[in-house]
Amino acid sequence: MDDLITAISTADGGGYRPRADMAKDLAATLTWTAPVAPHDIVTFWLQEFPAANVLRQGALSTITALADAGIRLGIVSNGSTTAQSSKIALLGLQPWFQTIVISEACGWRKPDPRIFAMALKALATEPCDTWFIGDHPANDIVGAAAAGLDAIWIGDPDSWPGNLVRPVRIIKELPELLGLIPGIGLAI
Repeated sequence: MDDLITAISTADGGGYRPRADMAKDLAATLTWTAPVAPHDIVTFWLQEFPAANVLRQGALSTITALADAGIRLGIVSNGSTTAQSSKIALLGLQPWFQTIVISEACGWRKPDPRIFAMALKALATEPCDTWFIGDHPANDIVGAAAAGLDAIWIGDPDSWPGNLVRPVRIIKELPELLGLIPGIGLAI
């Protein structure tokens, strides 16, 4: 089972690899009981993957605390509208967010500053007054910073790519955000 998880994770490229390329690798590298076409893998992936998503540890309590403090929340996501909307709905996130901007629906992908600008407009806020939390160094952090937002990377500080300017703030877990906001604290 660990070999299967490793093969899928590698082929998926952290969610940033084109599905057709991922499926081609999986069709070629995994042992199948019958021949399988990459197209069938993509179809299965798009139908079943959204249901396999789980929230990061501490995500719901962090989101709740931020919303209870009156902080307007938004999601900016690359991907297909169907897949991203399915994930968001299955995780029950919609009620907490005032805007959800998905790249396929708006026509721009992170790191393009226009996708961030669209979310800022919907939230009625300025870039300098807004934090963006993300897990992809180039798409999320460099992109948000280029759009004028205060970008916060969620990841292992030791794994930040050396070729990119290091963000001012790095957190390992979402609840750490609460310690950065005056008046909220780490009340989780």
